[in-house]
Parts: sequence; structure tokens; C-alpha cells
Amino acid sequence: MIDPSIRLATLQDIPDFHRIDAATDAQFIDAGHPELAGNGSYIPIEIAHRAIAESRILVADLDGVVGWVIVMRFGDELAIGQIAVHPDFQQRGVGSRLARSVVSRASAAGERSIALSTQSDLAWNRPWYETLGFETVPVAEWTPGMHAAADDQVNLDWAETRIFMRLLLPAAT
Repeated sequence: MIDPSIRLATLQDIPDFHRIDAATDAQFIDAGHPELAGNGSYIPIEIAHRAIAESRILVADLDGVVGWVIVMRFGDELAIGQIAVHPDFQQRGVGSRLARSVVSRASAAGERSIALSTQSDLAWNRPWYETLGFETVPVAEWTPGMHAAADDQVNLDWAETRIFMRLLLPAAT
């Protein structure tokens, strides 16, 4: 385990997001998602700028950014839009630190849950989120926000393997 500092992202971190995305895209391609090959699936600059201005991106810093997470909403529900950790730092607790920071901030803000969308066909996605306490949301229980998020990505090859997961947060005291 390593112990990165977790902080709010700055505009200077954006090139690191793209560097990390390029490295992690290769893992998705190797795992059977060729649709990511060469398409520059990086966080768009305008979205990164807006999310940074709204304090919705956290980074894991070890004398440089090694991972990041963006928070968004599926309708009224807080959601993790993406967690990305450079392969050189995976399986060392960086992603868990980022996720736990999101959970801590959400709990402090009085959020009731955190949702996310991921692919069920990748060995490292769903099981890892389950270790953090996330549970798969059955399709019949998807919220309108989840349906809207799925509709936004219907053109992606992994539409059939998409799942939504949710972590219920303790009620604020």
C-alpha cells in the first residue's frame, strides 16, 4: 500500500488526466474493448475545466498525479463518473483512497447514496467496487438519471455489459 495525498484538482493537473487515461485505455483494449483504440477517450477539456471549477475532481498525488476521480450526478443522485489510476500504481490502494475520499465528502455533505456505471465483463471493475460496499442495481430499479446516463452512452460497444452500482451512505447525525 502507498499513501498518496488526496486533493482537489487544479487546471495544471489536466495533462496528467490524459496521460493516465491513455495508459488505462490500453488495459480496456487488452480486456476486449477495442472501441477505445485511438479514440482519445480522455476527459474533454471543457468538462475538466468545469468540474475543477466546481470542485468535482480529486487527485491522488505522489510527487505527481497518479490517479483521479470525477464526481457527477445521475439525476438527483451523486455519482462517480470515472476513477482512473495509472497502471504503475494500481493494486496499491490509490483507487480505494480516491473512492473513500468521495464517500467521506458525500457523507459530510448529507448525500444519501453514491451511484456509478461500470462494465460487468471486466474482472477488475464490479468486484473491486463490491469490496468498497457498492451493490449492483437491478435494471428494474434504475432511476430516471441512470436511464439517461445509459442512453447517453448507448453507442458504446459495452452497452450490453453496463451495470449501475450504488453505495448507501449512513444518515447524517
